[in-house]
Amino acid sequence: ERAMRELLLLQTAILDHSAYAIVATDPQGVITLFNRAAEAISGYSAGELVGKATPVLFHDPDELRRRVAQRGEPVDDARLLAEAMSGAGGTDDEEIVYRRKDGSSFPASRSLSILRDAGGAVTGYLAIVADISEQRAREQAIKSAYARLKLAADAANIAIWEWRFADDTMQWDERMCAWY
Repeated sequence: ERAMRELLLLQTAILDHSAYAIVATDPQGVITLFNRAAEAISGYSAGELVGKATPVLFHDPDELRRRVAQRGEPVDDARLLAEAMSGAGGTDDEEIVYRRKDGSSFPASRSLSILRDAGGAVTGYLAIVADISEQRAREQAIKSAYARLKLAADAANIAIWEWRFADDTMQWDERMCAWY
């Protein structure tokens, strides 16, 4: 009994301190677990959702409808739920658009797994989610800086090269190659 209590305390601590949103559902898709990171990312409290809602609530409805329609199936609540839980035959990792309680959308990296009991029966689904908004913003800033640098290099008619000290390799842009 003491070992079970300690295990429960450890599991609770892991869920409470995870940097990732962790959401579990029963086999029908009803939310059974919603950790603190999920609350922070989504704007919903666990009390609002556990036992009362499905993950369809977090998905961008247009994205779900588009995914279902691409398969030529009628768009209804059951199919939207199935799409929200798609890929859970094993483990599925993908980038998806989620919605917060306030209606704002954000890109997320989601890992979705099926949960099974010792006999192999499906007991639910587990989603681990990270908000990747900052990562996407950094990528866009890099693309923008690259575009500006390329424009400046083209306007100045200069060539660009890079020497990597770590592995003693060089990289030349097209103009540098043409010059030499």
